Amino acid sequence: MTTALGKTCPYCQYPIKPGALTATCSDCGIPHHAECWEHNGGCTTYGCRGRRVVTTGVPGRSPALGVIDLSNIMSEPERLPRPTQRVSPGQPAVDQGEAPLVAAAHTVAAASSTIGCIIGF
Repeated sequence: MTTALGKTCPYCQYPIKPGALTATCSDCGIPHHAECWEHNGGCTTYGCRGRRVVTTGVPGRSPALGVIDLSNIMSEPERLPRPTQRVSPGQPAVDQGEAPLVAAAHTVAAASSTIGCIIGF
């Protein structure tokens, strides 16, 4: 029996954690979270019609039927620090809104359309 520990469930794309109830396909051998297997209705491998083999991920321990602990199945993604950007003189910073030339272009466009309406273009 190969261990599913640390492998990624192909249905939800989250790693299989220690003690997790798993379903391993009897044909292709791909492990899934048991609840992912149930939700999908079987193996997620395209064209595979394998049967389920339930394990706990802990050798010698039988799975508890009907009880699925979802408290630790998903974890928050790792937060990376925001990249710092050097701002050249005359360039707007990342969080300062529009560049001055964009604001000027909007003003000219609005004035041009107003003048065009007045003189009949």
